[in-house]
Amino acid sequence: MQQDNWIIDGNYRSTMSLRLQQADVIIWLKISKFRAIWRIIKRSILFRINKKTRPEMPEQFKEHFDREYLEFLKFVFSYDGKQISEVIKVNRTDQSNLVIVRKKADKKKIVNLIENEYQIV
Repeated sequence: MQQDNWIIDGNYRSTMSLRLQQADVIIWLKISKFRAIWRIIKRSILFRINKKTRPEMPEQFKEHFDREYLEFLKFVFSYDGKQISEVIKVNRTDQSNLVIVRKKADKKKIVNLIENEYQIV
């Protein structure tokens, strides 16, 4: 965050307030728990069938449908959006743009924000 431009992905609660206070743009992917679970399972099955579906994963990675996987699904399902909403409300600045993405069509919000507000080099 000491650089002029940065992107941090994730909901790391231990640093969220600091990141929100310094962010120009906050993009919240706020989809339903059921949709999130469905997408995780679908992604896992597709990756198990075709390794090229997740190019960000190491070549040696193998999808496991085990206890750890079920714990991850449980974590996603129990994710507390109200708590995150409060953290954002308390820590964001008046200068930060909050973009909430609830569905695929909302992705246009991000593109428009970037095109209208930020110069991409």
